[in-house]
Amino acid sequence: MSFIAPNQTIGIIGGGIDSYTLTLAARQMGLHPAVLTATANDPALAAADFALFGDLSNPLPFSDLADMSQVID
Repeated sequence: MSFIAPNQTIGIIGGGIDSYTLTLAARQMGLHPAVLTATANDPALAAADFALFGDLSNPLPFSDLADMSQVID
């Protein structure tokens, strides 16, 4: 298990209500949430520091998220 220090970026896949809750918790822990979603009106984007959009059946958006994150959930 790895320790994630504050001020690091956590990648979150999906933008629904569960991702919104996770995004809020990450912010409370001092992390910077980056949300990868297919649509621009998902709830998690309201609390995200970074937003990535793309076709979730394509590996390229996941690669972009991995490049900017220390951990992905």
